[in-house]
Amino acid sequence: MADERKPVQTLSELLAQQFENTRRFTLRLAGEFDEETALWRPTEFNNNALWILGHILGSSDHFARCLGAPKREHGPELCPDFSIGGCYNEGVKYPAFAEIADALEAEAPRRAEFIKGLSAEDLARPFDFRPAFIPFVSEAVAWMSSHEMMHTGQLFYVRRGLGKELLVK
Repeated sequence: MADERKPVQTLSELLAQQFENTRRFTLRLAGEFDEETALWRPTEFNNNALWILGHILGSSDHFARCLGAPKREHGPELCPDFSIGGCYNEGVKYPAFAEIADALEAEAPRRAEFIKGLSAEDLARPFDFRPAFIPFVSEAVAWMSSHEMMHTGQLFYVRRGLGKELLVK
């Protein structure tokens, strides 16, 4: 099947494409876990795939709120354990891994359309939310994807610890 994407014409289109590519890769890796393997941790100091994916969803929700994007319509409510600085806690009842993955997949098209709709003026506006080191909306949108890819790298590490093959040989 031929790739039907077209070259980007604006910064908002580039940022949306970055988001879509990142989310596609995140979901590809998430698809290799089940409810049992999503709880495995390489060491007691690492988070598991369940927490990583929940953190990606919660962070995406945070950025969306700060940017004025529509609220996520699907998926579970997330507890503070998934927030910045949070961690997985044994004995806590968390949403199912599949629910979190489904929510990430369901909200991706709306989030990408929102990003594409940002004007040059929108992107140049100050970003007055956490994290404080991000001065403009354009950088917040870029950071949202970069942050997700950083944690997707952790998913890769966890899946390798489970004996999964390399994605690229």
